[in-house]
Amino acid sequence: MLPAHISQEELKMLEAMAKDKNMSTEELYASLNIKCDEPILVRNQPEEDRDITVELGPAPVEEHAIPDLATEAEFNPLPPPAEEVQVPENNTVTAEICVQCGWNQKDVPIEATEKDKLVFLQCFLGQQLFRKQYSILGGKVNFQFRSLTLKEIDAIYAETFKNKELATTEDFYEHVNRLRLILQLTRFSAVGSTIIDLPEGLNEATNRSAKTHWEPYLRNMDKYDDNKSLLANIQEYVTENVIFSESMQRTAYKLCSNFNILLGRLEASVVNENFWKTTEQQL
Repeated sequence: MLPAHISQEELKMLEAMAKDKNMSTEELYASLNIKCDEPILVRNQPEEDRDITVELGPAPVEEHAIPDLATEAEFNPLPPPAEEVQVPENNTVTAEICVQCGWNQKDVPIEATEKDKLVFLQCFLGQQLFRKQYSILGGKVNFQFRSLTLKEIDAIYAETFKNKELATTEDFYEHVNRLRLILQLTRFSAVGSTIIDLPEGLNEATNRSAKTHWEPYLRNMDKYDDNKSLLANIQEYVTENVIFSESMQRTAYKLCSNFNILLGRLEASVVNENFWKTTEQQL
């Protein structure tokens, strides 16, 4: 007996068997001894037995967390910016060095007197070295300085370059100016006690016009060491016998600096047709 409820698959299978045997479905039922007194009802196919057509949209894109890529700067970090250094004004030697005389000009420049101009003019026309005397302590102490020849200046710089202990620009110029001081100082006197006249030139090769030179002067006094340079011998003699105290050294250095500033101002005014009126405005 055919069950009252069959599935769609089962009904199709019976109809296919009847067709293969060239029989009607009723004849097939009879041959199979199946009685069908009730109408055949096709039961709903279970959800799992159905062919489900699913309309698919675009496949979802699987989202992956993208790691942060290191930038080139992270692989090759730049050096940190240099800290800005605040340099106090007037703190460097080179910024205060006069292009004319090579001396420190931090203080107000010295004005040239009429006498200074006349002496400078005579020395310039006669190709002589410029000289000037400075008095301090109410005229009780006097220093006299002279200008240098080109070869004497070259000798000073050559001597300074040999000194490997000079680590900075300030040290270099300090050494140059000390050597200039010992060569430019030609006389030191104190009223009632001391008069020291020093040689007028370094040696014959650097200052032919000088009447006296340092090497014979030191040898005559048995103060020359053959193991040292001539300038080293001069510096040792002057610091031991003439400018031996720190106070005197600073005083002499200041006066010599004033002398070189004055000389630089006079030299800068030579090319001006109003030489007698323009030294006060130069530099």
